[in-house]
Amino acid sequence: MLVLQEKDWAPLQRGDIVSDDSYIKTLGNGRVTLTRGAEAIDVSGHSMIQIIDRNGEKFTNVHQHYGQIAVEAEKRDVKHFGILTLYLAAVVKGTEFVVRSTSAGASVSLDRGQVSVEDPNTGTYVEITPGQSTTVDPSGRFEVAATGGATLPVIRNADGNAVNGKPDRDSRGNGKANAGGNGNGHGNSNAGGNNNGNTGGNGSGSAGGNNNGSTGGNGNSNAGGNGNGNPGGNGKK
Repeated sequence: MLVLQEKDWAPLQRGDIVSDDSYIKTLGNGRVTLTRGAEAIDVSGHSMIQIIDRNGEKFTNVHQHYGQIAVEAEKRDVKHFGILTLYLAAVVKGTEFVVRSTSAGASVSLDRGQVSVEDPNTGTYVEITPGQSTTVDPSGRFEVAATGGATLPVIRNADGNAVNGKPDRDSRGNGKANAGGNGNGHGNSNAGGNNNGNTGGNGSGSAGGNNNGSTGGNGNSNAGGNGNGNPGGNGKK
């Protein structure tokens, strides 16, 4: 575990006090738990964060540059703790959740409480509860999932209007949906998106979109779209 002091990285020892705005990183086999009162941040290996307290406010921001952290935030009546990654911001009143951040996007899963996850660029957001999770890719596309019988959370735009389609259930009883993105496997794509069918299955594209059928399958497009079948399949407009 290392902490950035001026321009050099120095070892972080058990019991050390980390000042505000400090950069902290772990190496591949490192791990550190930072605590303050009833709150704890568990930083996994190969991660880097920066903890910033808002001036004059009882609010803590954790800038997660990469890696994985698990947070246990003190329960309060107001939002007071936030995680900011390159692709999403997660704000909580009190909960236990995990945030993963890589060059391919960021994700949030929840053990307890409720987390509001937002794209800071577009204002698109989703509220997740236990059993639900969300992922945001570099283009800002949200994808939500639910396990253990939980319902899918609703993705909303900055005006509060729902933007994800009707959820589908796969054979394991897990739900998946996305906003403005691609539907793969058992999912359906939303208007303007692309959809790929499974092997031996059928793919249907939305209006104005493109659709490609898999081997042995059929590709059918709606008005304004193109349907192209792969070897063994049929393409129909």
